[in-house]
Amino acid sequence: MMSRCKIIFVMIAVCTITACVTTSDTRRDTSSPEEAARVNFQLGVEYFRKGKLSLAHEKLTRSVSQDSSQAQPHAFLALVSEQLNLMEDAQHHYRTALRINASDPAVQNMYGAFLCRAGNSREAEDYFLRAANNRFYSTPEAAFTNAGSCALKVDDAVKAEGYLRKALQLNPQYPLALWHMANLNYQQNRDLQARAFLNRIGTAEALPPEALLLGYRIASRSGDARDASRYSEELKQRYPESPETTALLEVEKDGR
Repeated sequence: MMSRCKIIFVMIAVCTITACVTTSDTRRDTSSPEEAARVNFQLGVEYFRKGKLSLAHEKLTRSVSQDSSQAQPHAFLALVSEQLNLMEDAQHHYRTALRINASDPAVQNMYGAFLCRAGNSREAEDYFLRAANNRFYSTPEAAFTNAGSCALKVDDAVKAEGYLRKALQLNPQYPLALWHMANLNYQQNRDLQARAFLNRIGTAEALPPEALLLGYRIASRSGDARDASRYSEELKQRYPESPETTALLEVEKDGR
């Protein structure tokens, strides 16, 4: 299952997969199965954006039952199924999506991420690069970022940094690439660079809990008590029940 930070950034990127679906589109006539499927797909995406995974799963399941010929509804249903820990369903729908359209770069990227989370980093990299090098893919930075993230999971920091820098060359403000670069630099004790990448994501008020905890750690190790306090208070106030806040409280208690 994806981390909370990854889920949030996936939500940010949803429009690139679904052509920026809007809820107003769902009011059209649904007399044909194809139109009904399209509407349910859009509703499923909206529920996913809002974090309502069970409802998203219901609508996306209905969509593919009404029209099973479209790749992206299957891919999105696979993503939601994975979040619900329905792993066999996720694998089935990813493979169905690829069988329908093996050259869809969004589906390739999503399946690559699934393979990486399952521990198959080599095959995942192949799918990421297929997507990234597809000239019809509107967000190749997403695929390069996923390739970098997957390389980090197998401790290949050199390859990871190369892919992440490719992503940022294409889109200097891509938040997930910035997050991974901040974390990578922190792990390599390059706190100045780590802070610079983290600051490019946005203000503390816009950051998810994992990024806030990273900001606290960077500031603390750099000796910036004021910045550390800012990240600490933001994390505790906005995400009081999060695992990151629990970890922060333990660190503060121990005085580290």
